[in-house]
Amino acid sequence: MRSRGFALVIVLWTLVLLSFLITHMVTTGRTETRIAANLVANAEAEAQAEGAVTETVFRLIDGSDGHWNVEDGPHMLRLQRATATVTIRAESGKVNPNAAPFELMAALLVACGAEQTQAGPLAAAILDWREPGDRPRMGGAKLPQYRAAGLNYAPPNAQFESLDEIRRVIGMTPDLFRRLKPHLSLYQQGDPDPRIADPIVTAALKSLPTKPSARNTDGLLARTVSITAQVTTESGGHFLRHAVVRLEPPVTQNYAILAWDTDAETE
Repeated sequence: MRSRGFALVIVLWTLVLLSFLITHMVTTGRTETRIAANLVANAEAEAQAEGAVTETVFRLIDGSDGHWNVEDGPHMLRLQRATATVTIRAESGKVNPNAAPFELMAALLVACGAEQTQAGPLAAAILDWREPGDRPRMGGAKLPQYRAAGLNYAPPNAQFESLDEIRRVIGMTPDLFRRLKPHLSLYQQGDPDPRIADPIVTAALKSLPTKPSARNTDGLLARTVSITAQVTTESGGHFLRHAVVRLEPPVTQNYAILAWDTDAETE
């Protein structure tokens, strides 16, 4: 009798174990199926977003009634089994950290929320990062200041290659960089055009003793633009594509991709 009872216990525990294994396999299978479905949906959204950017470029260079203007929008595109929200911004209304003078850089930092006591040294450090030489500006920073702060890197004494490089400037905080980055661009020359600058850049320009003048663009306010396409598919996929595009003269209807990434706040 004892042996039968022991065998019964073994059978019951075996059934419990098998039940657990089957449940685990079913649950794992369902999870992997959902993950695979999400990957497929997001891949579809990525392809649709890239198509939305391309269509936006053609609408910008189109001379017909379907033409889009840079500062209009946001625009809605009905795609195959998806919708896209497209935003277009002129790069010439932004501040170039490789070209901005100290006063403009400091004013922009203040407009983005930096304290006056923080903005001056940080603007000086930004210029020290991009300018040659070993001696820092007043309040700025070169190699000795970075070493004293315990940092294992120093300014390269060369222009910024990407906006994300500004994160590494001594004194820059993640929150301030997040607010600053949308107003910067490496793809425009000189001062920002006040006619198409956003409110933050406009506030910075107004605080300067000498205001930059509007450029003579022969009616073409922006030939380098940033395009952000945010796509949602019917299957639940999501993707955001950001591009910076230089539009050639309308007669040629050509264009060049300068940046292509998935960060809407990148240059």
